[in-house]
Amino acid sequence: MTIGEKIKELRIKNDLTQEKLADYLFVSYQAVSKWECGLSNPDLSLIGPLTKLFNVTADELLCITSKDKVDERYNELKKLYNETWRTGSLEDRFEICKKAVIEYPGDMFFLCELGYCEAMLSFSYESDEDYNAAQERAIKLFARVIEDCTDTIIRNSAISGIVQYLSYQKRYAEARKYLELYPEDTIISKDDLLEYCLVGKEKEKHHQKQLFNQLNSLLRVMNENEMYQIETKEKIIDLIITDKNYLCFHQDLNYLNIKKASLFVKQKEYLKAIECLKTAKEHAIKYDELMKQDKHIFTTPFLNLYDIDLKEFVRTGEKTELEEFMKDVKDKRFAPLNNFDEYQKLISD
Repeated sequence: MTIGEKIKELRIKNDLTQEKLADYLFVSYQAVSKWECGLSNPDLSLIGPLTKLFNVTADELLCITSKDKVDERYNELKKLYNETWRTGSLEDRFEICKKAVIEYPGDMFFLCELGYCEAMLSFSYESDEDYNAAQERAIKLFARVIEDCTDTIIRNSAISGIVQYLSYQKRYAEARKYLELYPEDTIISKDDLLEYCLVGKEKEKHHQKQLFNQLNSLLRVMNENEMYQIETKEKIIDLIITDKNYLCFHQDLNYLNIKKASLFVKQKEYLKAIECLKTAKEHAIKYDELMKQDKHIFTTPFLNLYDIDLKEFVRTGEKTELEEFMKDVKDKRFAPLNNFDEYQKLISD
């Protein structure tokens, strides 16, 4: 809580109007209004009179609390922050991080996360000016964390962020300088070492988890600009998910079919494009149905010991996959399909 918010709370508790408080302190009521709105702070010379008027200590007025109380508040903010990854609300996460860096100046974790919030929110802005300004704010936050943070994990996260968003801003030379600060991967990872500690089913389950992670990594780094690249991605998924019980990979297949449809439109193969969009929509619907469950349980022999706990699943947005599909499919790149009844039915259902 800011000092202005505390003054407002105590003023109301003492049944005082802004005008009456201003009269007691020999200041204008506009000054009191600015304190309470956070536009300015009272002069230090007024701290004493305010404590006497409200019958509180200076610590209480300035919101200085014991370490236990501070820790309790910090943990509360951390809990609210973690909850946003389950709800997918980026706006809530942004507000929590903004509040945290005000209440805990210099907290590197929340400074870094505020940077990521600014960066990710930039993609929701319609104007280039707002988009660039948000990314510039993010870059400055990441730079501050890199300069001052001693926690390796948080600092590396900030380096990763600044490299990404400097690159989005086409400031490649600067991005490369920060890239040099990022540590090289160790020769053997913790996951690789873990398998020496496991036997039997536990070891097999661990291998399946590694396969799942490697599959996701492979799909992420493969290009998808050409039809053969997209179809190769689909084949790789089918090589592992042999029984078509795709679970979370319905999301990948939805996206890949939208990409295929876009390429077919460019080639003026409109009926093929519509078929791809139909398939994409089916995958989106199935993905949303599966997200209502507590777990994803694979049945393919390659992953049948591995499951995903959806209670811990990280959501990056509040829209369903079908809502995202409907937004994508109405994009101007699919305008040539407007004269087809099947397309109109697809976007209206």
